Amino acid sequence: MQTDGANPRKACFKQAGITLVVGEEWECEHVGAERDLYPPTLVGPAGSIRVVLLPTDRSDPAVVADGLLIACKANPLVVRHSIHMRKFASDKGVQGLRVTYLQDADCKGAQSCVENSHYLLRNRAGRCVIINYLASAGDVDTAAVDRMLRTGLSL
Repeated sequence: MQTDGANPRKACFKQAGITLVVGEEWECEHVGAERDLYPPTLVGPAGSIRVVLLPTDRSDPAVVADGLLIACKANPLVVRHSIHMRKFASDKGVQGLRVTYLQDADCKGAQSCVENSHYLLRNRAGRCVIINYLASAGDVDTAAVDRMLRTGLSL
């Protein structure tokens, strides 16, 4: 990931072939080598955003989304009525699928819930990219982050 010096709010995920425009509150992590163990991540008060380029054999966002839905339904920590899949389009014309769900998380004995949003799209090279947004449910305005991602996403 590279940030543009002229506009620090622009995050380029070169390997994945996408660019996000985010607020100044988002910090970059895991920006090391191309084959780093962890994917490039933006972390801020509203949660974390990870960008993952899938292998070439998983290039169809619809197939990946179907697999994600099956995994969600099989996971006992996922709140069943919260699972949704919808089409999305960014302001710059990027189209894809968005899978969202709530998941119970037991953090040091305290029960909490996290909201997962997976934006699945195909980059210009025909590869599937997942933008995963993870937030503590109820603590942040996840709709604002969704708007930010849809507004600032480009190939």
